[in-house]
Amino acid sequence: MDKRNQFDDLPALKAPRPDDLSDELDCYLKSDVKKVKDVVEWWHGRKKSYPVLHRMALDYLTIPEVSKLPEIEVENKDTEDIEMPVGFDDILGTLSDM
Repeated sequence: MDKRNQFDDLPALKAPRPDDLSDELDCYLKSDVKKVKDVVEWWHGRKKSYPVLHRMALDYLTIPEVSKLPEIEVENKDTEDIEMPVGFDDILGTLSDM
């Protein structure tokens, strides 16, 4: 039984070839720097020039901002072992890998 569906072969979901991504990144890095007011709109306007970078930029730029970290309840303030909210380990792991 084939477990594939109609979305498995969409061109937009296929992984880019390393050469394509390298060429696209090189082209982007060689372009002139311009001041823009709306970076999401800027990337949308360059979707055809930088298809992979466009998707990556929108994934990153559309993450909602957090104005305040969540409050952490501490039962015993003398202890050094504080349990962080769910997901913080993933965030710290990702940041340390950068």
